[in-house]
Amino acid sequence: MAQDQKKSLLVSKRVTCYLNLVVAVILIVAAIMSLATSGTDLDASVPVMLFVGAACAAVFAMVPNKIADLGNLATVCCIAYALAAHLIASINTIVNAMTGITMFNSGSSFTTVVALAAIMAAALVVEIVSCFMSRDAK
Repeated sequence: MAQDQKKSLLVSKRVTCYLNLVVAVILIVAAIMSLATSGTDLDASVPVMLFVGAACAAVFAMVPNKIADLGNLATVCCIAYALAAHLIASINTIVNAMTGITMFNSGSSFTTVVALAAIMAAALVVEIVSCFMSRDAK
């Protein structure tokens, strides 16, 4: 009985719920990547906001409640904040790469800064698209 209930929990979901589950996994990977590769440019709020965003996306995908719909919007806000904080904290690395000289003492690699920003931007776009999709069956 419990197995059938778990199976129907995932089978009866619409595409927006699956998108949110994918975003939750991407955000967890991005948070771990942020912790592992930030060097001296780490803004502690970035991985925290990514983990909170992943939790909100998972709640939206799995909890069939109208109040859980706010999880979708909260995830967008968390990703946007984390992306902005990451880029602001990594400005020294970006400037060093753009000018071709080491003017600022930054501990991050330009490649990891851009890769993490691209991952967060992609998750943000997918999450914004899922905001406009219906979660309820027609």
